[in-house]
Amino acid sequence: MGFIAGLRVPHADADETEVTISMGYLTKNPFRSIYFACQAMAAELSTGILAINAIEKSSQKFSVIVVGIEAEFTKKAVGKITYKCTDGPEFKATIDKCLESNEPHTYTATSIGNDEMDEKVAEFKITWSFKPKD
Repeated sequence: MGFIAGLRVPHADADETEVTISMGYLTKNPFRSIYFACQAMAAELSTGILAINAIEKSSQKFSVIVVGIEAEFTKKAVGKITYKCTDGPEFKATIDKCLESNEPHTYTATSIGNDEMDEKVAEFKITWSFKPKD
């Protein structure tokens, strides 16, 4: 779905990720802004890349699932929106806690969406659950 919606990843490393989504035929709602669900996809991907990266570096298998999502919209999302998450170190710390205790842990990541004028349009808080597999 992200491919169809036009999600792009212009930057990703161990610490932060940026995901963009542009308003277009498939992403525009009747109110002439980007559908909130499309924005949620971009925000989730910006956090999920960091989660996957932390897991891959651990060499351990995990069950992973999103268990919560909160969003606050502060401005109409038009044009190109960039969602950025800088929680890579926190994801790594959460994975390390799981490995030390062999217990599931959660982490709530923040992804902030800014428009082309660098003004905040939305903030998502996405809670991930990690459970080490045997």
